[in-house]
Amino acid sequence: MQMLWQDVRYGARMLLKQPGFTLIAIAALAISIGANTAIFSAINALLLRPLPVKDIDRLISTFALREGFDPFACSFLEYAAYRDRTHLFSNSGVATQRSFNLIGRAEPERIRGATVMADYLTTLGVKPLLGRAFSADEDRPGGAPVALIGYSFWQKHFAGSNGAVGQPLNLNGKTYTVIGVMAQPKSGYLFRLTSKTCH
Repeated sequence: MQMLWQDVRYGARMLLKQPGFTLIAIAALAISIGANTAIFSAINALLLRPLPVKDIDRLISTFALREGFDPFACSFLEYAAYRDRTHLFSNSGVATQRSFNLIGRAEPERIRGATVMADYLTTLGVKPLLGRAFSADEDRPGGAPVALIGYSFWQKHFAGSNGAVGQPLNLNGKTYTVIGVMAQPKSGYLFRLTSKTCH
């Protein structure tokens, strides 16, 4: 133990004699540790940790493999054709990631979210922590403008209050009613209903 202590003191003295080298070594270690942490976090989230959805082994995602066409995009008519003509799937759902301008809650803010169809959450097998999911009536053109909010959004903008359900949200200049709060960590997004686009 005494030899170890002597080695530590000797190393500290050498580092103090060369402050430039010491700063470079500390910076290199800090960057390496940060990079390793970020890479492991991404691998853990994407590959190691299972997705928080029901029956993950039965879930599929479709892609359109046509030249000059975005494989992650499709029209609603195309999706409707897949949905109506196939008998292989027990359920299907559509969502499009997008950004919204949140107005009227402190400072205006740009938030990430998704436009989804009513069957999207049912297909994934997830349910709101509070309130309810979208209904078929809200999924039709001209349906009531409603929104599901993510857990972190609920904590930040409503302080985790149960009274968030029923509150208005101004998104892109249009007022939506909050109908539910998604559980953590199943949703980091704010969900808004539509039936016109899909990804």
